[in-house]
Amino acid sequence: MSSEKINRYNKSEVSEIPTVDLSSLPQDELDEILSDDTITEIARQTGALDQRRRKITCHVFFWLIMLSNQHKGHKSLSKLISLVTTVYSTFRWFYGRCFSKKALSVNLVERPYTFFKAIYVYLLSYHLSHFGQKQHMELLHPISEITVIDASVIQVANELAQIFPSKNQSRSETNKASAKLHAKFSITKSVPVVVNITGERVHDSQFPFIDEQAENVLSIYDLGYWKFEDFIRIDLSDNFVLSRVRSDFNREIVSANDSKDAPLVGQSFKKAISQIQGETLDVNVFLPATIDGQSVQRLFRVVGVWQVLEKEWHFYLTNLTQRNNPNFTPQFFQILYALRWQIEVFFRDLKSVLRITNFVSESENGVKIQIYAALCFYVLTQIFIHKAAALSDIPVEDFSVPKSLRLVGKVLEMTHNLLVIGATIDWRVLEHQIIQLLLANGIRDNRCKHNLFKVRKFLSSQ
Repeated sequence: MSSEKINRYNKSEVSEIPTVDLSSLPQDELDEILSDDTITEIARQTGALDQRRRKITCHVFFWLIMLSNQHKGHKSLSKLISLVTTVYSTFRWFYGRCFSKKALSVNLVERPYTFFKAIYVYLLSYHLSHFGQKQHMELLHPISEITVIDASVIQVANELAQIFPSKNQSRSETNKASAKLHAKFSITKSVPVVVNITGERVHDSQFPFIDEQAENVLSIYDLGYWKFEDFIRIDLSDNFVLSRVRSDFNREIVSANDSKDAPLVGQSFKKAISQIQGETLDVNVFLPATIDGQSVQRLFRVVGVWQVLEKEWHFYLTNLTQRNNPNFTPQFFQILYALRWQIEVFFRDLKSVLRITNFVSESENGVKIQIYAALCFYVLTQIFIHKAAALSDIPVEDFSVPKSLRLVGKVLEMTHNLLVIGATIDWRVLEHQIIQLLLANGIRDNRCKHNLFKVRKFLSSQ
């Protein structure tokens, strides 16, 4: 593409992280949040605003990509165009002729993806400010919030192999490409609060998403994030961590929290495993690390629960103790760690419901546009779910996210004015329709399956 075409969106002025002035944008009503004026202002601040009037304006492009998340079957530019020409037949009358695949392709390549990223941040800010209250967390005191950190791999066009190199490609397959979506997912707020997009080769531990400004936040990690330095940083910032214990872990046991484990004190962890009495373990170890050039040691707790069916131990590392809460027993951490599955469900919904595994663009910018559009759609749906929950007193976790995503998509797809320049949308009416639809058809088939329900049930029985 020529530099003249690229500059029409002021792409060169846009940084990797969108610096949008959220205070200058509406923060109260959803009809203001999603208005054409708001979307246009975000486009202006991110360098995505059209320099002259076009058929695919910033808000038309935004909603077209958003609606494409619900498009069944294999995605293509032709199918995105058909989404307009078949469903919105007024387009031919309104524009005189339909816009082309080339025009759509140019937008995917040239309109900065930071436009979509900024809208995601904006919707997230709205969600957290309106529904960020920590409900039903009394039994988990002193934990104020639970987050899960993980990453998921997404295959992209092989033309992007240099930008998103695949991890497992052989020497003869140097053109394989896979992106990796790193995410910090809030269990208590039901949304991804931080994300990052890299190539598959970037190790998970490069993005532990430690927030040293927060307090009393529990971060749950899988083994890909096993790093003593990160665990100690979390502990020093008055936050909490929970992780499975890696197979090569062999620190010395320095004290026991259960009298039956006292004989294990002074032994290495691996040696002590064969001498555990009963079906639980509760001991302490020191973890060493170098923090800011200084050697640091912090006391951490290692708990274990014998799995009767699998005939094996599950061990967990944490800095939460029964001094924090007497209910924090070894069995509790096994149930609490199961919350990590919620981020896997989030990734599944992005891939199978919002279909981010099927990209219509072969450019880095286009891939990121589609990923952030899916994140926008996900957060918007969670806003509707939380509004429905607040109006009905139904717990948020009783709503099925896959069902809700599809229901919201159907309503938006039927709202033709989203793709018509200058058309008005009554978001209050639309919001009411969506909420009523979620209450009628968006409830989970089995409300007891959500892992957060199991955590509360366990604590309530203690």
